[in-house]
This record gives sequence, C-alpha cells and structure tokens, in this order.
Amino acid sequence: MAALLGATIWLTTKPQLGVVKNLPYVWGNALQVANPEYRIYHRGNDYTTRGLLEAVTALEIDTHVNAAASEKPSAVVEVTQSILGDVTFPALPASPLHPYIADFNGGAGDDAAGKRAVEERARSLPAHQQVIVLAELAKPLSEEELSRSVVAYSNSEMKRFFLSGIQGSGKPLYWWPGWNGCSALSKWDNNCGARSVVADFRKWVHQFTENDSINLAKVGLDLHAMKRAAAVGRVYGFMDTRTGSREVLELLVRPEIRTVKIVALVPELNN
Repeated sequence: MAALLGATIWLTTKPQLGVVKNLPYVWGNALQVANPEYRIYHRGNDYTTRGLLEAVTALEIDTHVNAAASEKPSAVVEVTQSILGDVTFPALPASPLHPYIADFNGGAGDDAAGKRAVEERARSLPAHQQVIVLAELAKPLSEEELSRSVVAYSNSEMKRFFLSGIQGSGKPLYWWPGWNGCSALSKWDNNCGARSVVADFRKWVHQFTENDSINLAKVGLDLHAMKRAAAVGRVYGFMDTRTGSREVLELLVRPEIRTVKIVALVPELNN
C-alpha cells in the first residue's frame, strides 16, 4: 500500500515531459520571482536555443544598483530544460541585499521605532544622492490602493513588488514588471506601462500545475503559496529608486508605510 501511494504521488507531481513552449517566460520569471536581490531580464525565445535533448535560454542578471546607474548587465546565466521536463537553474552569488530581503516584514503593522531609526540616516543624504529603498507596507494593499494613496506607484521598469510575506524559502514572493512594465511577459503589447502587476503575476502563476512543483521547488518556490498570493492579490512592499533625503522622508511620513530600508547607494557614473 505504501509503495502504491508513493507511486501515485510521484505520478501526479513529476515534471511534465518535454520543454515548455516559452522557456524564458515560464522558468526565467521563476528565477526572478525567487530572487528579489537581483534584476533578471529575459528577451523571450530569441535568446533560446533548442537541441534534440534540451533547450537553453539566456538571462541577463544584474544588481539593482547597476540597473539604477544604467550600467551594463553584470552577467549572463542560463536556464535549461531537458526533454524529460527537468529544469536546471543557475546558482546565483550571494548579494548584499539578502539580509534586508530575509528581514522583510511587510504587512506586519506599524513600526514607529523602525521609521525613527531610518529618519536620521535619510536626513544625512545629499540632495542628489540616489538610493535603492525597500519599503514595507503596514498592511497589504491592493495595487490600486498603493498607487492612489502612497506614492503613485505606477508600473514601470524601476518598480519592484513584493506580493507576500516571508515564505518557506526565507524570502517574499516578488514580481518585476520588466522594461517598460512589460518584458516579464511572453510578448509585448501597446499598453505595457499601464498593465496590472497583480494580473500579470496571476497569469504567470496560473499556468503551473502540480507537475511543476518539483521544478519550482528547485528555486525555493512553493506552488500552493504562489497560488494563494495570486488569489489574494495584495502588495506587501516594494523596492524603488529614490533621490536625496526629501524623497526618502516623503515615504517615511506615509501612514501606509511600515518602514523604509535604505539598502544601497547608487554611484554617480563618470561621463
């Protein structure tokens, strides 16, 4: 009986045979959702090579600091799927942002002490100093509430969203809309910048079945947790690029903001 049960579980959760039609959209985005520390960009099937036994897609991986400074991508990594359905993801290097991500408490209520601690550092920032900030919301908000009441947080390439609290992986679920708010998708349209982040995340999540659980788990993603987050459709926090003390302090005074973490300074490039 135990052997039969084990065989049944394996048959219902094993990876699907073959390579998915749009490898970068399916598994390239999975790598990004699982790794908020980086900006991971796919260029669709143009950067995918298909062979007899596997397909390989190239992804550009960059730090948020380099992206804000408009420097070139720091590396190219590959995701591979075999004809047996098994996906191989690259091992990404440790990031200085990891402690901030692992300590994410979006949706956990007010944090007045945390705000006061950040205010002192924020006031010391030069007027033109760009910084990467991680903002935690006091309570989860809909996308519309976030845009209307917090910072007019519209969908564009420098907007980065946390769509859950901390998961079993030690990180929240994450969605980056991509360049012009559309390149995380399988194809572009004429309304990329105005697209709904939650709707696009839901569409991506809903393509998966139990047969994909094994491959998702390889990057620390839990299918059931993803589906819960997609169904709820709330934002727990975001990353943004802000300039100087005034813009950071503007975030801190918002009651919707739990606290703001200044996670990196963006260097000025030499012309």
